[in-house]
Amino acid sequence: MSQTFWIRPKSINRRTMLKGLGVAMALPHLEAMAVAKTPEVPKRMVAICTDQGIVPGYFFPKAKQKWTETRYLKHLSDHHADMTMLSGVSLPDVTGGHHADVVFLTGAAHPSRPGFKNSVSLDQVAAEHVGIKTRFQSLPILIGRENKRSLSFTRSGVMIPPEKKASNLFKKLFIQGDKKQVQAQMAKLQEGRSILDVVRVKSKNLADHVGKADKEKLEQYEHAVREAEKRLQTMQAWESKTKPTVKAKVPQDFLKPGYLIDRSRVMYDMTKLALETDSTRLVTIMIEGDFNPKVIIEGHDINEGWHQLTHHGWRKEKLSQLGAIEDAQFGVLNDFLNDLKSVKEDDQTLLDRTSVLYGTNMGCANRHSNDNLPYLVIGGGYKHKGHLKFDEKNNYPLSNLYLTELHRLGVNVNSFSSSTGTMKGLEFS
Repeated sequence: MSQTFWIRPKSINRRTMLKGLGVAMALPHLEAMAVAKTPEVPKRMVAICTDQGIVPGYFFPKAKQKWTETRYLKHLSDHHADMTMLSGVSLPDVTGGHHADVVFLTGAAHPSRPGFKNSVSLDQVAAEHVGIKTRFQSLPILIGRENKRSLSFTRSGVMIPPEKKASNLFKKLFIQGDKKQVQAQMAKLQEGRSILDVVRVKSKNLADHVGKADKEKLEQYEHAVREAEKRLQTMQAWESKTKPTVKAKVPQDFLKPGYLIDRSRVMYDMTKLALETDSTRLVTIMIEGDFNPKVIIEGHDINEGWHQLTHHGWRKEKLSQLGAIEDAQFGVLNDFLNDLKSVKEDDQTLLDRTSVLYGTNMGCANRHSNDNLPYLVIGGGYKHKGHLKFDEKNNYPLSNLYLTELHRLGVNVNSFSSSTGTMKGLEFS
């Protein structure tokens, strides 16, 4: 059987055809003269919050100590050139100790107060612009006990439920449903579009009987409906496409409370696969400590719960156990970064194109403070400069980093949350 191959035509110079005749007249612009478009370079983000804090004395450098020499940063020695440590940063008006984990990517003020309502998260603002390019606009992940904690929130402040089982995440990403299952999912999506059609018609009818202020609200509502329709159309298109295939097998879930590190490792593995196959470009990972009464760390006798250990009162025995847990956390983070760096995309690595934002909602868990947050920015094409120091008494807004990250992802907005501008000292190429 013969095969047909398509060969890209060479770009034609407008004078080429007349050159032999010595004629200087320019030809009309032809399709073949168009310069080929530069392929899009995908930009990705992984945002990780460990909600039990990070011992600041093991993370930040002491006097005259280099930032690369701290106990925790030694675990990441292979990536120091691709990394920026931030100190003296926090989210303005964010209080509430542990309660601040849900505003880690939103920056909404005072999350522990009665009647609190969250705002939109960094990843979801990005998803509105770049999410349409992938099967999954974003992937919220929970390393924790129940689907009650997430870093991802909609425009109306509603939590987007995370996935806590690696096996379910694998099936969602890579297991193709049979024809009947695909048809059923398409029917659900179509039903959603039908409901939106009804809503749109009713809102238009209502617009003829309300005043100017209400008409403006209805116009905003109409815009939201149109955006929802676009997302449904995109979902329908992806539903009919074959999912990528990978050599990996369905992973083990490690759901027993002690297996924090094993569960973290397998979720990092799933994140790498999701990014590598371009199934999504936006991942958030909430690491919730209350799930782990006693974390299992090889070679260490952990005899108290992770949360209890964070209230160490600077006692050596408790700090020793807590340090062992956090050493292991930075160890699996290093493995994740190695995996991203091992994947080549053209002349770059997956880490070059993925910004990994790693930090915590508490500067010191022992006293439930939400200032001076330990924070790392890794990869992503940033021009890394090592340690960016800001004022520890008058913290620099972490939301400025989030605005910079949105710009890096190609989202040209003027502000995000409590930002006062883009981040000083951190630029991207």
